[in-house]
Amino acid sequence: MECSNHRIASLRRADAKKVMIRFGMSPQSTFIPELVQALEQSEDSHGFSPDGFFTAWFRKRPNAYFFLFLKNVTVTNLQFAELVALIESEVRPTETNPRVRGLQFASVADFKSTFSGLIKPFAQSLGDERSKAQRFADIYGPVLERLIVLEIFSGSCAVYLPPHLTLDLAKICGLSGYIHSCGRLIFSKSVYRTQSADFIDAIDQSLSTSTRP
Repeated sequence: MECSNHRIASLRRADAKKVMIRFGMSPQSTFIPELVQALEQSEDSHGFSPDGFFTAWFRKRPNAYFFLFLKNVTVTNLQFAELVALIESEVRPTETNPRVRGLQFASVADFKSTFSGLIKPFAQSLGDERSKAQRFADIYGPVLERLIVLEIFSGSCAVYLPPHLTLDLAKICGLSGYIHSCGRLIFSKSVYRTQSADFIDAIDQSLSTSTRP
């Protein structure tokens, strides 16, 4: 049984590498190690936490953006369709290919719900947490490397990208007819749950990891 499981895991890793190459990631990409690290950081007393993974994968990395629109949803919702189209046109990888295809978009709630369902079999399987995270990354890495999360507000939108993707903000803002301004997202949280220390920590983290868009 151990030999059989090892063979299946090896085949899955080989298939994952094929998909990575197809969508623009080389087998030497740092994406999978970063994904494993984020999974390990998401662990709590109950296993892999959807909230913890979202924080480790998106919020703790300088790869989230904020877009302020000229009009809010009481006037029109075309700004969101335009933003998605511009992201698809102007997203760029930081590693290999000059273009990324096959992007997928999800809301924050859908992302956490889907992750919770996908990670459950791994959390219940045998092995240490590191091996579980590695198996999950090998299988679902090719999906997560193309998945962009949108957090939609009344008159704005936060965009969370995987760590190997980046946006040309100047071009997106220049081509848009609905975007007022945009930039790196530093902090996003309900005002009723926010403490000043959280905001200060977010600013400190942004200053220590910031790069020019």
